[in-house]
Amino acid sequence: MLAFALTNVAYSMEWAEARLTLNGFLKNWTGYRFGTYGHERGEGLSMFRNVLQLEAEAKVLEDVSLYTIWRAVRESAYSLEDEAVDFGNFDEDVLNEERFREYYLTWQATDRVWLRVGEQQVVWGDMMGFRVMDIINPLDRPMEDIEKDLEDQLISERTATGVYHVALDPETRKIDPDRARELREAERKARLKKAIPVKEFMKAQRDKILGKNISEICKKTYNDCFQNSSRFLNEFKECWGLPEDFEGF
Repeated sequence: MLAFALTNVAYSMEWAEARLTLNGFLKNWTGYRFGTYGHERGEGLSMFRNVLQLEAEAKVLEDVSLYTIWRAVRESAYSLEDEAVDFGNFDEDVLNEERFREYYLTWQATDRVWLRVGEQQVVWGDMMGFRVMDIINPLDRPMEDIEKDLEDQLISERTATGVYHVALDPETRKIDPDRARELREAERKARLKKAIPVKEFMKAQRDKILGKNISEICKKTYNDCFQNSSRFLNEFKECWGLPEDFEGF
């Protein structure tokens, strides 16, 4: 069992009629493990991660701005990886960070055209509202979220129509909800026609594993995992119903 707590404090300030803005937050993740983790690890503090992030934006000219993000991370306890540290597979400070993550100048030529120079992170999509372990079906994503991504230019129109299966009005480039619902329903029916029962899928994949009929890169990846973790090997054999003498590819 794992108890998990998240604390987040954010603040924002503006100066010179909003020509200079400063935003930031301080966040703490704390996790405590009760009982056994797997077969070998017991109770203890599993996470105590602190993050300080500052974001500043200065309007240099009417159409030129400077933006920067500075971030510091300190992980005081990561006991789930103690064994990996001992074996040299995991550095103790791998989660620590203290650097400028972004710093760039932006020249806004028009509403839809700009030039940006400097260190930056390019975001191709928005995962707000999803957990990392969620199983996400693009057909279930709310249309208002997709439309917002289009407005913010986080996704292309091709992604909206080809992945999320929505229809765009040819004049306004907004989502047509009625047509989108029809397209999504048609896609669901098409997927059902191609679907196979889980048992059939598992059997086909098991046959591939026993016949070692997988790509070379997958073979290497699995073999490395098997060699570094007997637990992973045993769980892999149990998951796919493999014989006891299976040791890898």
